[in-house]
Amino acid sequence: MSDNSDFENLVERLEQEYRRQQRQELEERAALVLDVVSLTGTVYTMGVASGVPHDLALPMAEHYWLSEMRFLDVTVDEPADDEE
Repeated sequence: MSDNSDFENLVERLEQEYRRQQRQELEERAALVLDVVSLTGTVYTMGVASGVPHDLALPMAEHYWLSEMRFLDVTVDEPADDEE
């Protein structure tokens, strides 16, 4: 019985370590995303404050966001004109 108990303890410790590492990685990624959010807003705000028209500052900020978030493969479908 002791061997089974030792094995179960080992598996439990491995699971706990794995969950701890996953949580730490998630927290680090979240912190990076928040930094990118802040910087994206700064790109837009500084652009507009410097005289860049909104219609140009917005794509500039979007370009920055997409370049930083390139590791995500997300597609957003725009609604068709008849769906609005």
